Amino acid sequence: MKSLSGLLAIVAACGLLSIPAAGMGKNYFSAYDVLEIDDFENITAVGEVGGIRPPQVVLDAAKRDIIQRVIEQHLFRQVEGHEDGKAKGSGDGRLRMTGVVEMFDSKVHKGGGKGSLRLRIKIVDQVSGILLFDGTVAGKVSAWINKPITDVTVSELGKQVAKIIKENW
Repeated sequence: MKSLSGLLAIVAACGLLSIPAAGMGKNYFSAYDVLEIDDFENITAVGEVGGIRPPQVVLDAAKRDIIQRVIEQHLFRQVEGHEDGKAKGSGDGRLRMTGVVEMFDSKVHKGGGKGSLRLRIKIVDQVSGILLFDGTVAGKVSAWINKPITDVTVSELGKQVAKIIKENW
C-alpha cells in the first residue's frame, strides 16, 4: 500500500493528477451560477516548456470552445457574459477560471495546419478566493488559411472542462 500512495504523490507532484479542493465534496460547483473565464496566460518564449508560443488566435479559439461546451450543459445562468435561460444554477456565487499554457505544438502545411495545446486551469471562488479545481486539459488545434481569413478551431478542451464541472455539480 505504501508504494501506491508513493506513486500517487509522484503523479500529483508532476501535475498529471487533477486535484479538486479538499473537503469540498462532490457538489461544490452547484452553489454557483456565473462562470467567468480570464484570457489564458501565454508561455513567454519559443521552446519554453517543450513547445512554441501559440498565437493569440489559438488561445481565443480555446476560450470559445470552453464557453460553448459549458453553455451546452445549461448549468450556469451566465458563462463569460452569455446568458442561459435554461440554466439549472441555483446559487448566487461566481467562479473565475484562469489558465496558463503548458505546451503548444503545431505543424503547418500549405493551406493550414494542426497541433495540440495543453493548459493548466484553475477554478476559483471569485469572492473568497478558495481554489476549487487545479488541473490540466488538452486539446487539438486546427487551422485553415484562406487569405485574408484564417479560421482556427480548438477541440476537446471544452469537453474536458465541461466534464470536470458536470462531475462536480
